[in-house]
Amino acid sequence: MTQEDDAQQQLQEMVVLCPHLQGMTDEEQKESLKKNSNILNMHLKGVGLEHPEESKKNSTLFRGRVPSACPFADRLNASGPKWKPSDFRCGICKHYLHEARNTEPCKHNFCDVCLKKVGTTKGSSCPTCQAVVEDFSVDTFKQYTTDSYIKMQFELCVEDMGPKPEDPMNEFLFLTEQSVFFDLNVAIGNPTYLFNSDRSLFYANRALDSCDQLLNESKLIKFINLKSVVKGKIGDIYAIRGQHEEAKTQYKESICSLEEVMNKELDQDLTEVKNTIRVTLVKLGDLYLHREKEPLEALNWYSKSTNYNCEPIHALPVRIKLGEAKAQSGDVSGAKSDFEEAESIIKQLDASDYVDRCREELSRCMLLIN
Repeated sequence: MTQEDDAQQQLQEMVVLCPHLQGMTDEEQKESLKKNSNILNMHLKGVGLEHPEESKKNSTLFRGRVPSACPFADRLNASGPKWKPSDFRCGICKHYLHEARNTEPCKHNFCDVCLKKVGTTKGSSCPTCQAVVEDFSVDTFKQYTTDSYIKMQFELCVEDMGPKPEDPMNEFLFLTEQSVFFDLNVAIGNPTYLFNSDRSLFYANRALDSCDQLLNESKLIKFINLKSVVKGKIGDIYAIRGQHEEAKTQYKESICSLEEVMNKELDQDLTEVKNTIRVTLVKLGDLYLHREKEPLEALNWYSKSTNYNCEPIHALPVRIKLGEAKAQSGDVSGAKSDFEEAESIIKQLDASDYVDRCREELSRCMLLIN
């Protein structure tokens, strides 16, 4: 990274502590920081902020005084914080902090749910430093800065996408649609996201609210489909939490809204809609088969999904699942027929990791009838 890149990154990270700066241009941010901050340990030259003495010092991030417009300016200026991205993450799940709590007196940060999941209580050891925990405290300050950091990351992602639409309404739709994708990524984009499913639901529901804002302004099919995708993800979270009825509700509402589109918009390309319906029907089947142990009900939903299998690569996993459901319900001959058809599809497809995984799953399911 060049000195200029490093300085620009540090300026962007400084904005995390000053959310009121986020609506300004780069030049306005620099000017505001010049007037209101005594910034130390930054490579300021690269962003046009001359500070000859301190620019010689090397620092990975920043340390400085924050404008009083920030709600936590007194605390920030008193502590002279030095932030890095990991400071906004829970010490247990390593994802963004949600309902931040401190362990006292060591003051390490964790999500409230994560502390409860690992059984950290008064008198036990801090998950980070192993010090004895004397008490817990709500850390509104760290949650505020974490939320600001997440907001800044979204704005940086949007900037990387290039110029925004000039028309105000199109700009609103563009930004709101991107916020859906961003919140979904925060909700489920981390491998450990379900360790704190409260956070996952919070951001997924925020994405759902953004979908409603989109649909209030435009009834484009892609927005209807996007909302159904989000509801499907919320269903996934409920399913893993063991809240099966809530999961079914999300899946079924998603399917119903898209089937209405299929019945009305016959003259449009509905490939994405069909894919979403197929995936959601399979999720319902999986819920009944693997979590509720109802193979006949699972068979019903898997069978419906075959109406939307446009390509062999989509038909393959469904055919395997149909065979598994039939095997578990006692229909051995029907299962054997589905497994044979799945083998035939595999022979038609080019080799890939996906096909290899399907082949392994087929081998596992065939044991049910042997």
